[in-house]
Amino acid sequence: MGLLQDFARKYQKTYEVLKLILIVGALVYLFELSKDLFDYTQVNGFFVGLLVFGIYLFIINPLQKFGLSYQAETGIFVITTTVFVFYFFATVLYPRVLAEEEANAPCGANTMEFRCYSISKGACKSAWEYYESGCKTEAETNRAAPTKLVGGGVKKCVHRNFAKHMAFNQRLDQPGCRSFIDSLR
Repeated sequence: MGLLQDFARKYQKTYEVLKLILIVGALVYLFELSKDLFDYTQVNGFFVGLLVFGIYLFIINPLQKFGLSYQAETGIFVITTTVFVFYFFATVLYPRVLAEEEANAPCGANTMEFRCYSISKGACKSAWEYYESGCKTEAETNRAAPTKLVGGGVKKCVHRNFAKHMAFNQRLDQPGCRSFIDSLR
């Protein structure tokens, strides 16, 4: 039994270093895989260093030699990782979600009314609001049951008004626009 304990003590540092190399390698691999998904130019080196420091404390446990308990080191790891995750969410993920929402909002870059009509974004939004108010009123008065949903009908009504009143601004050469506008008539 003493031989096994001597072996474990002798190669403990090697084991810890190998564990650290494996975890850092896995993090680098995940980083490389996610480069296409996220824009890492906004990530601050301080927060990445904080994360690496926390991982180092969690794996190697160097502060135990100075009398700090394992639980305290684990707590430091949890705090540094949490700070990094919040920072990463605020600087990388949240702006991407906002940009996606804006692109899919009425008159956003991904919408048919923006692609199929050659008008400015401001004019598109004001026309959308004008047509939407009229369509909502029409949908409320023509609704058969009080619980009937009217959102899809209002959107289709707004698109029909766009097709009717903005016919001179149509861009039928854009992909999908001709079929989209023809479906509204």
